Parts: sequence; structure tokens; C-alpha cells
Amino acid sequence: MSDKPAPSLPGDRISVLIVEDEMMIALDVQMMLEDNGYAVLGPVGSVEGALRLLDDTRPDVAVLDEKGAFVGQGAGSVALPGRGVFCLVAAAYDR
Repeated sequence: MSDKPAPSLPGDRISVLIVEDEMMIALDVQMMLEDNGYAVLGPVGSVEGALRLLDDTRPDVAVLDEKGAFVGQGAGSVALPGRGVFCLVAAAYDR
């Protein structure tokens, strides 16, 4: 991890929406992002929750866990870009 703060937009910080159903992981990601200067929205535990949040605000980017990104009709990798939000899919495997 870099000790430099995250790049920022003029007069504002980059906003990141966290979509993660494992709360401990979501809070860890939130803390890392905030420590590096990002504004965090959420975390929310589902794509449906993320879409509800998008009714009121628009993040610059969303970080989705693999399940939220690809599972179900509301797959975030399709639904969020459709609302103008760039997505980063994060996955971890213990195998």
C-alpha cells in the first residue's frame, strides 16, 4: 500500500461504493480506502442495496465482491455500469 493519498478531483475526493455481503471484509475495505483519502459510500450488502443508494447519490466507482458482481438478475457488473458507475470486482479464494 502506498503512503501517498489517493488522487482527488478538484475540490472533492473520489467516492467509492462498497458492495460486500461479508461485513468484516466490507469494514476492512472501508478502512483501507478511507485511510488512503477516498470517500466511502456504504458499505451495502447487496446489489439491490447499492441500486437503492444510487437513487440519491452517484459514486465514482464501486468495489463489488464476486458474488455481487456476477450472481442473479441484479448482477452488479451489469446493473451498476448501466447507471454510470465504473466497477471493480474483488475476489478471494482460500484454495
